[in-house]
Amino acid sequence: MEAIPGTAHGLLEVVALLVPLGVSPLLGLAALGFLAQNELLQLPPGLAWLHPGWVWASLAVLGLSLHLGKSSKLTRPLAETLGTGESLLALLAAFSAVYAHPSVGALASEAAFGSSLVSATAVALMLGTVLMLRAAFDLLIWLSPVPLIDGLFELAKAVLTLVLALLAVLAPAWALGFFALSLLFALLMARWMVRTLKRGIQSLRGRTGPVHAPR
Repeated sequence: MEAIPGTAHGLLEVVALLVPLGVSPLLGLAALGFLAQNELLQLPPGLAWLHPGWVWASLAVLGLSLHLGKSSKLTRPLAETLGTGESLLALLAAFSAVYAHPSVGALASEAAFGSSLVSATAVALMLGTVLMLRAAFDLLIWLSPVPLIDGLFELAKAVLTLVLALLAVLAPAWALGFFALSLLFALLMARWMVRTLKRGIQSLRGRTGPVHAPR
């Protein structure tokens, strides 16, 4: 991936690489590692740990396993619980990718340190908001009584993740646009997200089967 001239554009391209993590963190990271190993993009310093083949292959296997687990209403509660770990990994990856970017993290000064910390925290919070939206939809799908919808939804998420990974390399502006729209939608649906997440958590704790989602 050739960086667009200018510090701001270079940082935005790094943020574009993080967009797939908002849909499927493990598969998104695996896709970035695969593209980097095949020299289709240059990973920023904060994501250089994805380059070894065994790393992104392991992430791909774990990601696909979670998608398969979420494809059934019987195994989805366990997969959702384990999926908390992938969301935390996505937030750590986003923070480190932005924090280590040369435009905000390379200068050894107190001002640069503050700028780096604020920028990395802001991006991580934005990604976290999108991940909450994803979690709300995950729980809504699980609460739905419609057969096969879980598997179709997980397949759609996997395909979307791969598409966003390619967009982040070929057309970063489009990936950033998708991220901005997702973030805006999440902010507008904040109250619905909180209600859905609360209802889903209660169902995960106290029920053995799906119930109707709140409206």
